[in-house]
Amino acid sequence: MGQKNIYYQNITIDKNTWLSKHLNIEPGDYFGEFDFNNQKLLLTKQRNTKNRKIYEMTVTFEQLLVILTLATNVQGDKFTPGDLAAIENMERRSSSIKKSSNSDRIHHIIPLETCKKCKLITESWPIFYENSPMNLLPVPLYFHKGAHPKYSKGVERILDKRWSELVECGQENDLNAIMEVIKEEIERLTDLIKKMEARGVCSINDIFN
Repeated sequence: MGQKNIYYQNITIDKNTWLSKHLNIEPGDYFGEFDFNNQKLLLTKQRNTKNRKIYEMTVTFEQLLVILTLATNVQGDKFTPGDLAAIENMERRSSSIKKSSNSDRIHHIIPLETCKKCKLITESWPIFYENSPMNLLPVPLYFHKGAHPKYSKGVERILDKRWSELVECGQENDLNAIMEVIKEEIERLTDLIKKMEARGVCSINDIFN
């Protein structure tokens, strides 16, 4: 029986590093999958675009360890098969939600890419998912100018901290506790977004500056 694949929810490759230059990999954040049986490493660019960059290379396990050592940030095999199934369902079900009016756009309070990275969210699926009504907030078009990587990263840090707190309290399998935390953070983020918009912050991506 072969060994299972290893999944990495985040491998960061910085600009002008050995990996970007010698392996000719575009800098950025990637999902990673290593196939032990075929010794294949698949790197998929996380940015949610139609022409998403995908790199496939043949590497030994030892070479994989070198790549992970040289990468700026690696978020390892923290997801269970159930989590991975939830992530796959999110990707399959996700669809762009069009603006609700001529002046507003629907914003995902917890962005899709963040949902796919956080144990707090994958453990709550399908009770909570990226297009849950509680996760959608109309905001002015000028306030939602395309992608918002800094906002998404800030939300990810918050959710990962809250998940760690649940684990410390032994509540990582308590769906009611998980949902309570998600609701608390969505309410807190909604209030923060409204306050920052009222204060004249130019973009949702600037909220955590």
